[in-house]
Amino acid sequence: MSLLVATTLLVSWRWLPTFELDQIERELVSPPHREHAPERTTLAPPPAPRTQTITLADEVIVRALDRGRAAFLGCYKRAAAADPLLDAVKVRLRLEIDPQGLVVAVTHDAPSDKLGNCLVAVSRGLRFAAPETPAIAEFPLLFRPE
Repeated sequence: MSLLVATTLLVSWRWLPTFELDQIERELVSPPHREHAPERTTLAPPPAPRTQTITLADEVIVRALDRGRAAFLGCYKRAAAADPLLDAVKVRLRLEIDPQGLVVAVTHDAPSDKLGNCLVAVSRGLRFAAPETPAIAEFPLLFRPE
């Protein structure tokens, strides 16, 4: 039986048409196909041109801060009540103001999250004189226990 299987395999191999072998050799030796990167397109509109930001004058900042003075002080008192170790604190605030005078972003370096979050909320409620171009207001707030 095993001789019959071996003979059948040998005969089958010999009857393999030569054109198939030639085609296989050509495919193995043919140069690789080059792929081209697809063209990139976006559906989003192009970004608006960046406008230059200005720094607000000190008197504009002081005028807006005077209106929020009681609220800033309230933030410090609530934070000090929650954390008895909170002593005198200097917090730097940086406000980004849109052309209409509304605060759009606030960053701070407050030592406590409670104080920082409250200062951000109060700062977002401040209104500045419309600068007609995006502006930055940076200032320190000094708090000390009474």
